Amino acid sequence: MRFLSLRSNYFRGSLPLQICYLKSIQLLDLSLNNLSGEIPTCIKNFSSMAQMTSLRDYQGHYYLVNNNFTSGDYSYDLNAILMWKGSKQMFTHMGLSLLKSIDLS
Repeated sequence: MRFLSLRSNYFRGSLPLQICYLKSIQLLDLSLNNLSGEIPTCIKNFSSMAQMTSLRDYQGHYYLVNNNFTSGDYSYDLNAILMWKGSKQMFTHMGLSLLKSIDLS
């Protein structure tokens, strides 16, 4: 899993230690919840956060959706609206592939 946004879900309590399994995560947004307690030290092991990335390294990604109502697969681009420096910003699939962010606010 590379992108996980669980923003505004009314979560309470501390971050579970299972968050340590997200070593390939590039974007983790848990903002606007009611989280408390310490941040697990294992987040320093999120290896994808530490790797340098450039557009030259970018290889296009696409996502397939298969629904039971029609035949065939359909592809779509991944876009996300994220809080960035206090304002909402739209990131397209290419921008998301380069973005590395943790938001626990």
